[in-house]
Amino acid sequence: MTKWMSVGKGGVLTVDRIVAFARASSAPIRRLVEAVGRDRFVDLTFGQPRRAVVVLDSGHVVAVSLAPETLLEKLQEVQDEGSR
Repeated sequence: MTKWMSVGKGGVLTVDRIVAFARASSAPIRRLVEAVGRDRFVDLTFGQPRRAVVVLDSGHVVAVSLAPETLLEKLQEVQDEGSR
């Protein structure tokens, strides 16, 4: 069964597709966002400041307004719910 994680303002990601996430302000992540191109970039910030970037196994890069620490907490909650 597919597990979904809310990334704020109605945006959701499927947990099984997440490869990594990091702070959006780091130089390597900014370069990744620039390099990926418009066809692989998804903006789920809904006008809020970009705080983290999520990399999916499909090669898509997703910008979110949640901090990486918050994403980790949400991811752990979703995984804990699935193990019950």
